[in-house]
Amino acid sequence: MRANLTQMVGLATAAGAKTLLLGMRMPPNYGPEYTGQFALVFSDLARDRHVPVVPFLLTDIALSPTLLQGR
Repeated sequence: MRANLTQMVGLATAAGAKTLLLGMRMPPNYGPEYTGQFALVFSDLARDRHVPVVPFLLTDIALSPTLLQGR
């Protein structure tokens, strides 16, 4: 995932696009080590490639039970 995102950011930047990295999170049932490493990819890539990042694209949606489907 990291390599793919790095390549996409690099290609977009090289093409002259204004790049914004949109972070995602994994559900907590994947475990703290996996979810933590997954989240770090976005912040690390943003820092290394000097692009802005939205830490979690779905903050206003995923954290609001009224916007989610029932089970």
